[in-house]
Amino acid sequence: MGSSDYSAMARPYVINLDVVGPLSVYVQGDLEKLRDAVVFLTVHGAGSSFNTWLEFAGDESMEDIRKRAMFIHVSLPGQHPGAEDLPGDYVFPGMEAIG
Repeated sequence: MGSSDYSAMARPYVINLDVVGPLSVYVQGDLEKLRDAVVFLTVHGAGSSFNTWLEFAGDESMEDIRKRAMFIHVSLPGQHPGAEDLPGDYVFPGMEAIG
């Protein structure tokens, strides 16, 4: 699998949290490996994106890591691709609320 193939394989999920609302989560790798793999969790807030991690994990130098790992990328509210601007009175959740 080429690096661009792996980069493009981030499957999107939406997880609804009571206090925060919907969070966009992108899984790169095989969920079946979850119990046996190394899991990298990335969290992206204001002004950042998981796309850099897609490219990083997809690089050919990461091939050995990809065989035994999966990446879970969490985009905080308003930070996923194509997200609308958050309302001016939006209170960004603290880490305690995100859990």
